[in-house]
Amino acid sequence: SGPGFEICDVEGRGKGVVATESLGVEKEVFTEHALLTVKTFMILSGVIVYRRSSVERAYELLNVQDKLRYKSLHPLCQVTQSDSDGADELLAVEGTQSSVRHRRDKEECQGSEPLDSRRLEVEPPTSQQHRDIWDNNGFHYCDEEDVYINRILHLAVFPALLSLVTGCAYAYWFGGQYVRSILAACVLFFAMLGPFSARLFYCGSQGIFLQASRLNHSCLPNAAWQIDGQKAPLGGQLGGQPEKSAAPGAGKQEGTAPEIKLTLRTKRGIKKGEELTIDYIRELEHLDAAERRNLIQQDYGFLCSCPRCAASERTVSAGAE
Repeated sequence: SGPGFEICDVEGRGKGVVATESLGVEKEVFTEHALLTVKTFMILSGVIVYRRSSVERAYELLNVQDKLRYKSLHPLCQVTQSDSDGADELLAVEGTQSSVRHRRDKEECQGSEPLDSRRLEVEPPTSQQHRDIWDNNGFHYCDEEDVYINRILHLAVFPALLSLVTGCAYAYWFGGQYVRSILAACVLFFAMLGPFSARLFYCGSQGIFLQASRLNHSCLPNAAWQIDGQKAPLGGQLGGQPEKSAAPGAGKQEGTAPEIKLTLRTKRGIKKGEELTIDYIRELEHLDAAERRNLIQQDYGFLCSCPRCAASERTVSAGAE
């Protein structure tokens, strides 16, 4: 929580970010650093592939407190705490930090050994829990390094390989000259395929932001997020958002990345007590309400009931009558 907002329970929606005061249009609500970042591979602007080893390695670089914060994003994660007698007790992550703080204060008053000096064993999440956390809470973006890799991949490597395969296949089946067939294929694929293939798949990055992870979805969001240095897969301005220069060395090392920052701004005026929402699939905002609703249910496991989807449902019901 911070000035102008708080993270609290929202009826029927779990945790959410709620305004504690009226917020104007284009008001910056908060800016926060990434807890973790990993490199990913995006397919069809919807399927994110990440290396399991990268996620686990990035998690191990966190300190104990950040590991607890990371695990709090999954409702089934637990923490094992070993006390001085060697007994283990299981603490739900949601209440771990307050319980540890209360116990530390109590022990300091009694003159016993502070809790921080003992061994606090944080059991790592399972592979499925890691995947659930990243699928439900990860923010995808492209940085300077991703743009460089994508330009090589889509404008050189992929067209060259496809030209080689297509040219050789044509020459083999139709008895043509291999060199001439390959060059002809190069003219086609280098001119057309590069920009088109970047819409099908590209390399990118994904980050975990603790406060932003509590934002719920709406197809008519009242807020929008932007990551500093965020770019389109092949470079340039992204989706009409202002382009910002990336911090030196940003995105070049997996793990904790304090130079990667996310900023949340309002898109319209927000009343006190109103929940702040974002669009989970803003890259596919051109889809109609029914398609978006099905995609949200498939990818995130809930049926969207935002004003846009509710209005569409009423329209369909009225038409059926």
